[in-house]
Amino acid sequence: MADSSSKSQTSYFIAKCDSIASLRKCITTSRWACRCRKTPPHPSDLLTRARSNSDCVIIIFSVNNCHGWHGFAEMASDIEIHKSVNCSSVGTKTKCEYSTTTEYSSENTEHKHATDQTCTDSYQSDWNFFDVKWKTHFLNDFGERCLSFQATDQEQYRLMDGTPLNKARNWQEVPCDLGNNLCILIDEFYKELKTKQQQKIEMAAKNLPVPFFHSSDEVDLMNENWMKISEKVTKELGSIVMACPFGSRRYNLHTPTSDMDMFLVYQARTHDILGFNPPKQTLKSNEPESCDFTIHEIFRFGELLMSGDHRCVETLFLADSSLVHTSLPFKHLQQNKHLFINRNCLDKYLRDACGSKGTKLLHRWTDGHEATEVLSQRMAKLAYIIIRLLQNAVDIVREGSIMVYRPKESAERKALMNIRQGKPTIGETWDEINRLLSYVEDNKASVPEYTDNMAKFLEDWLIQLRREHFS
Repeated sequence: MADSSSKSQTSYFIAKCDSIASLRKCITTSRWACRCRKTPPHPSDLLTRARSNSDCVIIIFSVNNCHGWHGFAEMASDIEIHKSVNCSSVGTKTKCEYSTTTEYSSENTEHKHATDQTCTDSYQSDWNFFDVKWKTHFLNDFGERCLSFQATDQEQYRLMDGTPLNKARNWQEVPCDLGNNLCILIDEFYKELKTKQQQKIEMAAKNLPVPFFHSSDEVDLMNENWMKISEKVTKELGSIVMACPFGSRRYNLHTPTSDMDMFLVYQARTHDILGFNPPKQTLKSNEPESCDFTIHEIFRFGELLMSGDHRCVETLFLADSSLVHTSLPFKHLQQNKHLFINRNCLDKYLRDACGSKGTKLLHRWTDGHEATEVLSQRMAKLAYIIIRLLQNAVDIVREGSIMVYRPKESAERKALMNIRQGKPTIGETWDEINRLLSYVEDNKASVPEYTDNMAKFLEDWLIQLRREHFS
């Protein structure tokens, strides 16, 4: 937090980051660097002098082309000088390749990136490293949000020479009053975002519907949960057509502490369908103390099957031993499961694996890390999901089927459990993702398109069920 009582004992400098990746690297490592210029004064001299003459040196960060202030940190160590490090600019990799570039700092347009040892088009430069202690930043809680330059566009935010603060150069020192006021603005904006975030959470909690089912928390009572929710569905909604696990237990990828996620399909009563209170097509758990469950009425389940929703299509490929409840109508569906292996289903797997919550997110998380680093916990969890989805996409193009339950000794299960435990390196993980994607791209032309036969079969199945239970 900025403190007006200490502003006379504090020096303030502006740091211009080359990219969000540079900022993320600094936040993660608590390390930053500057480099000697062609002509003095060098940033290292300015920072060393300020550190000796002040009780505190504050560095205020702004990412190039983002038009805002991203936070501030205190200089926490003296400068370490590393002579003659080879430096260069490294290009961006393609969609699903991992870049090993390590970014430390930005010196405007003079030089942009530094790698550990060697790069193309190298030059000799003095990198000056030091530790920082972060006071306030937005990246972890609010992503790329920042305090907009509009907040410091007024006349009072001008430097000694009349230049707008927003146009400050990299490693330019700013007056104490100006620097302190900017830190206060950053703190206030962070508090504002936090307040809005909490209000949004509280508003969402108030609007939650009454939960359909409260579960027992203990893993040992899973069977009791299944029995209770089945009884509640049968009593309040209609007859159960199918029930099976969801999540890691569906795929035989669970650990002893994994939750039991429930997936049920039911058929609503005729009276409810034709009356004034038609049944809900989908029910989902919405409270932390409730077990995770998804319940679909057969109409909605049929819609999802036709759209290629892989979570529903997978149920048709489960063995009886993996089902908690089955029925003759569901067995009839399973006998025609081949109709649902089509481009819709394949594309759904690929969208989930490569979309904003898939490889795109993993790119952001791994950017700025070395390929030889092992996966962090959150990287491993995301990579595990991506590769599981891609494994099933490979099943579709290679075999026209889906391996849902991974046998204990299967290569697919061993690979996924290794990833879940964070054993592979980042580079090895990206290699596997790229291998699976390449196979799918090379062979997906063999997968059939959506067919009228599938739609007709599913509609006949639905109508027959309605007729049999008409009363």
